[in-house]
Amino acid sequence: MSFFKKALASIGIGSAKVDAVFHTLEATAGSEVSGVIQIRGGSVAQHIDKISLMVMTEYEKELEDRKVTEYAQVQKEQIRLSLDLQPGEEREIPFSFCLSPYTPVSIGQTPVWVQTELEVDMAIDPSDRDHLQVRPHLNMAAVMDAVEQLGFRMYKVKNEASYAGPGIPFIQNFEYKPTSHFQRRLDELEVAYLPHPGGIDLLLEIDRKARTFAGYLEEAADMDESRVRLSLSQQEIDQGTRYIAERLKEVIDDFS
Repeated sequence: MSFFKKALASIGIGSAKVDAVFHTLEATAGSEVSGVIQIRGGSVAQHIDKISLMVMTEYEKELEDRKVTEYAQVQKEQIRLSLDLQPGEEREIPFSFCLSPYTPVSIGQTPVWVQTELEVDMAIDPSDRDHLQVRPHLNMAAVMDAVEQLGFRMYKVKNEASYAGPGIPFIQNFEYKPTSHFQRRLDELEVAYLPHPGGIDLLLEIDRKARTFAGYLEEAADMDESRVRLSLSQQEIDQGTRYIAERLKEVIDDFS
Protein backbone atom coordinates (compact mmCIF):
# COMPACT_ATOMS: atom_id res chain seq x y z
CA MET A 1 0.00 0.00 0.00
CA SER A 2 2.85 2.39 0.87
CA PHE A 3 4.48 1.80 -2.54
CA PHE A 4 1.13 2.41 -4.27
CA LYS A 5 0.64 5.70 -2.38
CA LYS A 6 4.14 6.82 -3.32
CA ALA A 7 3.48 5.97 -6.95
CA LEU A 8 0.28 8.02 -6.89
CA ALA A 9 2.03 10.94 -5.16
CA SER A 10 4.72 10.90 -7.87
CA ILE A 11 2.05 11.80 -10.45
CA GLY A 12 0.38 14.34 -8.18
CA ILE A 13 -2.35 12.20 -6.61
CA GLY A 14 -2.20 12.42 -2.81
CA SER A 15 0.82 14.73 -3.02
CA ALA A 16 1.42 17.79 -0.83
CA LYS A 17 -0.77 20.86 -1.41
CA VAL A 18 0.46 24.45 -1.54
CA ASP A 19 -1.42 27.73 -1.17
CA ALA A 20 0.19 31.19 -1.19
CA VAL A 21 -1.80 33.61 0.97
CA PHE A 22 -0.90 37.24 0.23
CA HIS A 23 -1.38 39.95 2.84
CA THR A 24 -2.99 41.93 0.01
CA LEU A 25 -3.64 41.09 -3.64
CA GLU A 26 -3.17 44.75 -4.60
CA ALA A 27 0.44 45.70 -5.22
CA THR A 28 2.52 48.52 -6.68
CA ALA A 29 5.21 47.67 -9.22
CA GLY A 30 8.59 48.16 -7.57
CA SER A 31 7.19 47.74 -4.03
CA GLU A 32 7.15 44.85 -1.57
CA VAL A 33 4.62 42.03 -1.57
CA SER A 34 4.39 39.58 1.32
CA GLY A 35 2.39 36.74 2.77
CA VAL A 36 2.67 33.14 3.92
CA ILE A 37 2.89 29.89 1.99
CA GLN A 38 0.66 27.23 3.49
CA ILE A 39 1.76 23.64 2.86
CA ARG A 40 -0.27 20.56 3.74
CA GLY A 41 1.25 17.10 3.57
CA GLY A 42 -0.38 14.51 1.35
CA SER A 43 -0.82 10.79 1.89
CA VAL A 44 2.92 10.05 2.02
CA ALA A 45 6.01 11.74 3.47
CA GLN A 46 7.76 13.98 0.95
CA HIS A 47 10.98 16.00 0.91
CA ILE A 48 10.74 19.63 -0.26
CA ASP A 49 13.93 21.34 -1.45
CA LYS A 50 12.64 24.79 -2.33
CA ILE A 51 9.62 26.95 -3.04
CA SER A 52 9.46 29.09 -6.18
CA LEU A 53 7.26 32.15 -6.63
CA MET A 54 7.00 33.27 -10.27
CA VAL A 55 5.35 36.52 -11.35
CA MET A 56 3.65 35.73 -14.65
CA THR A 57 1.71 37.51 -17.37
CA GLU A 58 0.80 36.98 -21.01
CA TYR A 59 1.56 38.91 -24.17
CA GLU A 60 0.66 38.95 -27.83
CA LYS A 61 3.04 38.12 -30.66
CA GLU A 62 2.75 37.57 -34.38
CA LEU A 63 3.54 34.10 -35.68
CA GLU A 64 3.21 33.33 -39.37
CA ASP A 65 0.77 36.20 -40.01
CA ARG A 66 -1.43 35.39 -37.04
CA LYS A 67 -1.50 36.64 -33.48
CA VAL A 68 -0.88 34.19 -30.66
CA THR A 69 -0.82 34.54 -26.87
CA GLU A 70 2.35 33.57 -25.01
CA TYR A 71 3.10 33.34 -21.29
CA ALA A 72 6.01 35.30 -19.83
CA GLN A 73 7.82 35.14 -16.51
CA VAL A 74 8.49 38.65 -15.21
CA GLN A 75 10.52 37.51 -12.21
CA LYS A 76 11.24 34.43 -10.11
CA GLU A 77 11.91 34.31 -6.38
CA GLN A 78 13.06 31.18 -4.55
CA ILE A 79 12.96 30.07 -0.93
CA ARG A 80 15.52 27.33 -0.34
CA LEU A 81 14.82 24.87 2.44
CA SER A 82 15.17 21.21 3.35
CA LEU A 83 11.80 20.15 4.67
CA ASP A 84 10.61 16.62 5.35
CA LEU A 85 6.85 16.92 5.25
CA GLN A 86 4.90 14.15 6.96
CA PRO A 87 1.46 12.93 5.83
CA GLY A 88 -1.19 15.50 6.79
CA GLU A 89 1.38 17.84 8.36
CA GLU A 90 0.74 21.59 7.98
CA ARG A 91 3.47 24.20 7.69
CA GLU A 92 3.49 27.96 7.08
CA ILE A 93 6.47 29.65 5.42
CA PRO A 94 6.52 33.50 5.44
CA PHE A 95 7.74 35.29 2.33
CA SER A 96 8.33 38.81 1.04
CA PHE A 97 9.95 40.19 -2.08
CA CYS A 98 10.09 43.38 -4.13
CA LEU A 99 7.83 43.25 -7.16
CA SER A 100 9.78 44.01 -10.32
CA PRO A 101 9.35 47.62 -11.54
CA TYR A 102 8.66 46.11 -14.98
CA THR A 103 5.59 44.22 -13.81
CA PRO A 104 2.74 45.19 -16.17
CA VAL A 105 -0.09 47.26 -14.76
CA SER A 106 -3.51 45.63 -14.32
CA ILE A 107 -5.36 47.69 -16.91
CA GLY A 108 -7.67 46.30 -19.57
CA GLN A 109 -7.06 42.65 -20.42
CA THR A 110 -3.64 42.38 -18.78
CA PRO A 111 -3.53 39.50 -16.28
CA VAL A 112 -0.76 39.24 -13.70
CA TRP A 113 -0.46 36.30 -11.36
CA VAL A 114 1.98 34.65 -8.99
CA GLN A 115 2.50 30.95 -9.52
CA THR A 116 3.82 29.15 -6.44
CA GLU A 117 5.52 25.77 -6.81
CA LEU A 118 6.98 23.28 -4.37
CA GLU A 119 9.99 21.35 -5.60
CA VAL A 120 9.26 17.82 -4.41
CA ASP A 121 11.66 14.89 -4.85
CA MET A 122 10.56 12.35 -7.46
CA ALA A 123 7.12 13.87 -8.01
CA ILE A 124 5.15 16.37 -10.07
CA ASP A 125 5.62 19.74 -8.38
CA PRO A 126 2.40 20.96 -6.67
CA SER A 127 1.47 24.52 -7.66
CA ASP A 128 -0.90 27.38 -6.86
CA ARG A 129 -1.93 30.51 -8.79
CA ASP A 130 -2.96 33.88 -7.31
CA HIS A 131 -3.93 36.89 -9.44
CA LEU A 132 -2.57 40.31 -8.46
CA GLN A 133 -3.98 43.76 -9.13
CA VAL A 134 -0.87 45.75 -9.99
CA ARG A 135 -0.74 49.55 -9.73
CA PRO A 136 1.81 51.63 -11.69
CA HIS A 137 5.31 52.17 -10.36
CA LEU A 138 5.48 55.60 -8.70
CA ASN A 139 7.67 57.06 -11.47
CA MET A 140 5.35 55.65 -14.09
CA ALA A 141 2.28 57.09 -12.35
CA ALA A 142 3.90 60.55 -12.37
CA VAL A 143 4.46 60.42 -16.14
CA MET A 144 0.98 59.03 -16.79
CA ASP A 145 -0.45 62.06 -14.97
CA ALA A 146 1.63 64.34 -17.21
CA VAL A 147 0.44 62.59 -20.39
CA GLU A 148 -3.14 63.08 -19.24
CA GLN A 149 -2.44 66.74 -18.45
CA LEU A 150 -1.37 67.22 -22.08
CA GLY A 151 -4.84 66.13 -23.16
CA PHE A 152 -4.18 62.52 -24.17
CA ARG A 153 -6.86 59.93 -23.43
CA MET A 154 -5.83 56.31 -22.93
CA TYR A 155 -7.86 53.96 -25.09
CA LYS A 156 -5.90 50.72 -25.38
CA VAL A 157 -3.32 48.84 -23.30
CA LYS A 158 -1.70 45.55 -24.23
CA ASN A 159 1.45 43.52 -23.75
CA GLU A 160 3.29 43.13 -27.05
CA ALA A 161 6.29 41.03 -28.04
CA SER A 162 9.41 43.19 -27.89
CA TYR A 163 12.96 42.97 -26.61
CA ALA A 164 13.21 46.74 -26.16
CA GLY A 165 12.57 46.21 -22.46
CA PRO A 166 14.86 44.89 -19.70
CA GLY A 167 15.40 41.19 -20.43
CA ILE A 168 11.75 40.19 -20.78
CA PRO A 169 10.15 39.31 -24.14
CA PHE A 170 7.47 41.99 -24.12
CA ILE A 171 6.62 45.59 -23.30
CA GLN A 172 3.32 46.96 -22.05
CA ASN A 173 2.17 49.43 -24.67
CA PHE A 174 -0.23 52.28 -23.83
CA GLU A 175 -2.09 53.89 -26.73
CA TYR A 176 -3.53 57.40 -26.38
CA LYS A 177 -5.78 59.63 -28.49
CA PRO A 178 -5.19 63.41 -28.43
CA THR A 179 -8.17 65.44 -27.25
CA SER A 180 -6.93 69.05 -27.15
CA HIS A 181 -3.64 70.72 -28.09
CA PHE A 182 -2.34 67.90 -30.32
CA GLN A 183 -5.67 66.83 -31.79
CA ARG A 184 -5.07 68.54 -35.15
CA ARG A 185 -1.52 67.23 -35.51
CA LEU A 186 -1.54 63.66 -34.18
CA ASP A 187 -3.56 60.53 -34.79
CA GLU A 188 -2.26 58.87 -31.63
CA LEU A 189 0.58 58.57 -29.17
CA GLU A 190 1.97 55.25 -27.96
CA VAL A 191 4.03 55.04 -24.78
CA ALA A 192 5.94 52.19 -23.17
CA TYR A 193 7.07 52.99 -19.61
CA LEU A 194 10.35 51.49 -18.35
CA PRO A 195 10.90 52.63 -14.73
CA HIS A 196 14.21 52.00 -13.00
CA PRO A 197 15.88 53.11 -9.73
CA GLY A 198 17.37 56.23 -11.34
CA GLY A 199 14.19 57.45 -13.03
CA ILE A 200 12.28 56.21 -16.07
CA ASP A 201 12.79 55.61 -19.79
CA LEU A 202 9.91 56.26 -22.18
CA LEU A 203 9.56 54.65 -25.60
CA LEU A 204 7.35 57.02 -27.60
CA GLU A 205 5.74 56.38 -30.95
CA ILE A 206 4.35 59.64 -32.34
CA ASP A 207 1.81 59.08 -35.11
CA ARG A 208 1.27 62.25 -37.14
CA LYS A 209 -1.89 63.14 -39.03
CA ALA A 210 -1.67 63.49 -42.80
CA ARG A 211 -2.30 67.16 -43.70
CA THR A 212 -0.94 67.23 -47.26
CA PHE A 213 -0.78 64.87 -50.23
CA ALA A 214 2.81 64.11 -49.28
CA GLY A 215 1.55 63.37 -45.79
CA TYR A 216 -0.93 60.85 -47.15
CA LEU A 217 1.89 59.15 -49.05
CA GLU A 218 3.96 59.03 -45.86
CA GLU A 219 1.01 57.55 -43.98
CA ALA A 220 0.56 54.87 -46.63
CA ALA A 221 4.24 53.97 -46.32
CA ASP A 222 4.20 54.11 -42.48
CA MET A 223 6.60 57.07 -42.63
CA ASP A 224 4.28 59.23 -40.55
CA GLU A 225 5.46 57.62 -37.30
CA SER A 226 8.47 58.69 -35.26
CA ARG A 227 9.96 56.50 -32.54
CA VAL A 228 11.73 58.38 -29.77
CA ARG A 229 13.35 57.33 -26.49
CA LEU A 230 13.10 59.88 -23.69
CA SER A 231 14.92 59.42 -20.38
CA LEU A 232 13.87 61.27 -17.24
CA SER A 233 16.05 61.22 -14.13
CA GLN A 234 14.64 60.88 -10.64
CA GLN A 235 15.48 64.54 -10.03
CA GLU A 236 13.39 65.54 -13.05
CA ILE A 237 10.47 63.37 -11.98
CA ASP A 238 10.60 64.89 -8.50
CA GLN A 239 10.00 68.33 -10.05
CA GLY A 240 6.39 67.32 -10.59
CA THR A 241 3.70 66.81 -13.20
CA ARG A 242 3.99 70.24 -14.85
CA TYR A 243 7.73 69.85 -15.49
CA ILE A 244 7.29 66.33 -16.90
CA ALA A 245 4.46 67.54 -19.15
CA GLU A 246 6.70 70.30 -20.52
CA ARG A 247 9.48 67.81 -21.31
CA LEU A 248 7.02 65.56 -23.11
CA LYS A 249 5.50 68.49 -25.00
CA GLU A 250 8.93 69.59 -26.24
CA VAL A 251 9.65 66.14 -27.66
CA ILE A 252 6.22 65.70 -29.24
CA ASP A 253 6.41 69.20 -30.77
CA ASP A 254 9.77 68.33 -32.34
CA PHE A 255 8.31 65.28 -34.08
CA SER A 256 4.85 66.54 -35.03
